Amino acid sequence: MQQNWTLSVSQLNEYVRVQLASDPILRNLSVEGEISGLKRVASGHIYFSLKDESARVQCVMFRQNAVNLDFVPKDGMKVTLRGSASLFVRDGSYQVYVDSMERQGVGDLYRRFMILKEKLAREGLFDPAVKKPIPEIPDCVGIVTSLTGAVLHD
Repeated sequence: MQQNWTLSVSQLNEYVRVQLASDPILRNLSVEGEISGLKRVASGHIYFSLKDESARVQCVMFRQNAVNLDFVPKDGMKVTLRGSASLFVRDGSYQVYVDSMERQGVGDLYRRFMILKEKLAREGLFDPAVKKPIPEIPDCVGIVTSLTGAVLHD
């Protein structure tokens, strides 16, 4: 007969954190991807997402590790991270705690974004002469969503 445990949210999150910490693969990760949404905060910590074609993971590099970087990380860079995955117990979200980072060049996602941006610029879509001012009081407001979007019910 299987035991049914009732845990508090804190107990559950701490249990998952311990499970992640005991996995040898997750304690010593090497992950490759593209930096997105990078933020440096006053403390010196760096927060960002690492993404590929179909997924992303939140990452943090604490100041004591960030000072050892020999380059300045930026959005769109392809990098290889070394670190560990763990659960931030308070929020119940997992992230990669980055110990070191190596630059691999410009990411494919960023390169494709820049190609599209250049194409649209050549078409004149960013030309300031074409831009229309936003009206102070709009005549109408449109909503673009899916048929099952929550905005239809709000």
